[in-house]
Amino acid sequence: MLQATVLETAAHRSGLEALAGHRVRQCNRLKPPNRDIFPRAVPRRVSSETLWYTAPAHHWVEALPIGNGRLGAMIFGGVAEERLQINEESLWSGHPKECDNPDALNVLPLVRKAVFDGDFALTDQLCKKMQGPFTQSYQPMGDLRIAFDHAGAAAEYRRSLDLDTAVAETTYRVGGVGFARQVFATAANDAIVVRLTCDAPGGLTFAATLDSPLRYRVAPIPPSPFPENGRVRSSDFSRRGPRRTTEVVTTNVFIRRGAVPGMGNFPAREGGAEGVGSLLLTGQAPKHVDPSYLKSDNPVIYDAAGGEGMTFAISLGVYARGGRVTVEDGRLRVTGADEATLVLCAATSFNGFDKSPGRQGKDPAALAEAALAAALDKPFEALLAAHLAEYQPLYRRVALDLGSRGAADVPTDQRIRNYATDQDPALVSLLFQYGRYLLIASSRPHTIPANLQGIWNDMIRPPWSSNYTININTQMNYWPAEVANLPECHTALFDFIKNLSVNGAKTARTNYGCRGWCSHHNADVWCQSAPVGNYGGGQPQWANFPLSGAWLCQHLWEHYAFGGDKDWLRDFAWPIMRGAAEFCLDWLIEDPDGNLVTNPSTSAENVFLTETGAPAQVSMATTFDMTIIREHFDNCLAAAEVLALEHPERSETQSKGERSETQSKGERSGEPFRHGVEGRIPADRDADLIARIRAARPRLYPFKIGGQGQLQEWFRDFADRDPHHRHISHLMGLYPCRLITADATPDLFAAARRSLELRGDESTGWSMAWKVNCWARLGDGDHALRILSFLFNPVEPGAFNMRKGGIYPNLFDAHPPFQIDGNFGATAGIAEMLVQSHEGHIRFLPALPAAWPDGTVKGLRTRGGFELDFSWADGKLQQATIRSALGNTCRIVAGATGTVTCNDVPMAAREEDGCLVFETQAGAIYTWRCHE
Repeated sequence: MLQATVLETAAHRSGLEALAGHRVRQCNRLKPPNRDIFPRAVPRRVSSETLWYTAPAHHWVEALPIGNGRLGAMIFGGVAEERLQINEESLWSGHPKECDNPDALNVLPLVRKAVFDGDFALTDQLCKKMQGPFTQSYQPMGDLRIAFDHAGAAAEYRRSLDLDTAVAETTYRVGGVGFARQVFATAANDAIVVRLTCDAPGGLTFAATLDSPLRYRVAPIPPSPFPENGRVRSSDFSRRGPRRTTEVVTTNVFIRRGAVPGMGNFPAREGGAEGVGSLLLTGQAPKHVDPSYLKSDNPVIYDAAGGEGMTFAISLGVYARGGRVTVEDGRLRVTGADEATLVLCAATSFNGFDKSPGRQGKDPAALAEAALAAALDKPFEALLAAHLAEYQPLYRRVALDLGSRGAADVPTDQRIRNYATDQDPALVSLLFQYGRYLLIASSRPHTIPANLQGIWNDMIRPPWSSNYTININTQMNYWPAEVANLPECHTALFDFIKNLSVNGAKTARTNYGCRGWCSHHNADVWCQSAPVGNYGGGQPQWANFPLSGAWLCQHLWEHYAFGGDKDWLRDFAWPIMRGAAEFCLDWLIEDPDGNLVTNPSTSAENVFLTETGAPAQVSMATTFDMTIIREHFDNCLAAAEVLALEHPERSETQSKGERSETQSKGERSGEPFRHGVEGRIPADRDADLIARIRAARPRLYPFKIGGQGQLQEWFRDFADRDPHHRHISHLMGLYPCRLITADATPDLFAAARRSLELRGDESTGWSMAWKVNCWARLGDGDHALRILSFLFNPVEPGAFNMRKGGIYPNLFDAHPPFQIDGNFGATAGIAEMLVQSHEGHIRFLPALPAAWPDGTVKGLRTRGGFELDFSWADGKLQQATIRSALGNTCRIVAGATGTVTCNDVPMAAREEDGCLVFETQAGAIYTWRCHE
């Protein structure tokens, strides 16, 4: 059964250990031969899921990303010096603080009156008085630099990232000696691992250092005595074997041979002795960082030691075969070794969104040292095997082959430049899988969700603070999670939404006098829910948007729609959805015609022109607002049906094995209760809420069609100041919502298409990714592919043109600058072109472009709990395998005549409203075959 629940830690580790035993052969393949790292006579095999280049990265957006969900690194692949730029998900500036604005509640009636009076200039000015502070910024942690003693220029250079293994590799020759590096971020051992080898005995000499753009210091990790518990002693490292013994020397710190300083023994490896050394970087983040777009005399503010500001630590250890290891002057130096392995671990003092990291934080040094001790206790082969055992079951769930027309044996940056002429579908497949790779690398269970740049950032004042922009960008990050078969990666966002709802309940009360909870345009690791803008310095067009919480709740419902976990829906998702609905109901007011409207209301960073031609930002009942509320109300009604919320007497009891809710201790006789994140909730509260939603839903301000045949963005048919604006928020009813479809709302469906035509195709990277999804929903695969082609516009590092996005050499999405939402949106869009399920049935190949006549895909998921493998030829579906996780009725639209079998036994299927319908059993596998 496909469950999107978090794996139990013990069971997960047990499974990893079992699976790791099957990775030995693969590890041997990845491990370069000691004497022949890359044979000259045999060209390297180019995998269809590999990014590779013939030169080191000179810019950050040329480097290759790795990550384990918590730790991330950008790998530059230099020859004389390798640089790994390090990030850790929880390292942010700032601390929890009061962000709500009590004056907003007094200003709100004035704003509403100004809107109803049509005084939009006054409205814009008043809305600024409702704002709070800016969010804080995601911070870079540091850099690992490895300087090599190379005499001469490099030849046969190659650096690569294999998405199937999540291992980055750099190989080259200097003076006839071959050198190789392998780097990966392992979730299994919570570390970044760097393996260095050469094909000449004693040919490896380098120095490794740590630094940070933040305040920091570096010192050797102090030693600890060997425990007398029967474990290996230093004398045991003088073992017989063909390799030479490593000599370990330190300055001012005594390190026993074979010992990890400060962490007890390090066991000798089979075949020779090893030297070990380690460093610890400790640092402090600023207590405040202004956004990069804010002019400020003092944008970065540090507190004194022991005050506010997050602290952090990076631990670095090395073990080497042969040669000499020294720890001196803040660096690890390895001289004349055969091979070496560096292990890096990191931690911060972050202790929750509601706790001061400076005064209530964890001890990052202790955490980093403990993680390093555990990782250094294992040989490289074991670390790699555990990494593959943990990573590959996630990545290999989905495979995509769209064919190939280009030359896969050319470097990736050249393939990007070639795409304008060869339109190689294999590069589209690579971009699709790259998005899945980035989601695995930046979002795992029990982590903080992927921010505006995932987990990769090298700036103290990154673009838009690298925060959570929750008027589209954070939502887009998780569009592929369910359909691309990574539901576990979705759970980090759910935990964040839950925390955001806690702060959001206070914001709703303080700023607006409303029940429930809300959030606005931006959030950060401290879960700021109040509107940003520096108390009047922000533009209302983006700051004054209180409905992001309701939009985020769509992810909760979609997770249930794909996975079908009723317990999770009842106990976790529903209390959060209910709170957002309560806010929406209180936020809505009547307009003069009796419609329920939002007032004030914006349309995601866009500006309209009033009848006098003056620009304005705030009005009422934008299509954006009304779509969010309609979708959320529909999802709440669907959840109520699943959970029988309108009939408390029929509702299910709490979780299995617990007492009936009606018999819980302390309850009044006959009063049923529900349990969730808010504690015990009277069940009749749910029934009352659903009744209010049912009454409000038909009174919501209706969608309208404008004078150009477009879906109207504003409550009146105002002109846009920028007709080609990057945001298409008024079209979210088409995608990601399900309110606008060809069958149910044909007029709105045509109007949405007209809106896209008027907006234009080329835009910023993430905007084009959204448009790909919209054109896929319109069933126009050729137009969707046209916009995908624009996504492959090569963008030079440092370029900034917000009307022409594209892609960087490392396949990062270019807004520009880099925003990861474009990568995730593209992956979702490609999947949307191949299968859709938002209308209650599975539609195969709904937007297949003519340029992809043949192909196969394996592992995509749909709503209703189905997992699909299917293939097509000449543009027609040939065969589909359907795995049913929940035993739901399956409805498919195949575009051709076919039959369904289960274990080669024909199934009883019927035609119903253009669908082929058949019943399924949970865990069974069904096959559809084309007759044509």
